[in-house]
Amino acid sequence: MHERSPEFNFEACNGKINFCSGGAAVKMLDIDTREYRPSTLRGLYDIACLCDTLDDIQWFTRPVVITDVEDLFEFNANTIYACSELLNELTQRSQ
Repeated sequence: MHERSPEFNFEACNGKINFCSGGAAVKMLDIDTREYRPSTLRGLYDIACLCDTLDDIQWFTRPVVITDVEDLFEFNANTIYACSELLNELTQRSQ
């Protein structure tokens, strides 16, 4: 996969295990209660931070759909913000 900046190019044939986050889950497994609960903005942000720390995740896409924001503009703006915080972190790290 080729990116706008060559340093972010990704080759699946490099002999390394590669993973991506992604999906559209509307529920998450709560590790404390062991029950499923609605996906939240905080959950999306926490997943983004987790993916940031894992070496074998090569790219990040939104893995859950937040259910605690009803306004469509706020939903999209907050989803972009939560995901872009990770992107900003990765960009700064590669420079």
